[in-house]
Amino acid sequence: MPWSRESRRPCAASQPRESVRVSPRPPSPRFVPAATLVIAGGLGLFFLVAMLYVWPVLSEPVPEGSGQEYLAEQVRLRLAGKVVPMLAGSFLVVGIAVSRWNRR
Repeated sequence: MPWSRESRRPCAASQPRESVRVSPRPPSPRFVPAATLVIAGGLGLFFLVAMLYVWPVLSEPVPEGSGQEYLAEQVRLRLAGKVVPMLAGSFLVVGIAVSRWNRR
């Protein structure tokens, strides 16, 4: 009979297959996420530190008869010569934090 049970046997051999060795996956490059975190975190920390540094000037009452640019001028005077060190320090702190975080 052409439709017998014997014809339904699989064609493959009944022996176990040999395992195939797969090379380990290369480590994922973490530079792009780490660089993104450093840039975003550095800018965020810089703005936070700058706002905290300028807060005493912003919280002072504006004297009577002062010009329209009084507050902006006071903020510029307070930040004069400190923007670059604050920015560099922010990037340094965030860079160290991200490098420590990525070592885990």
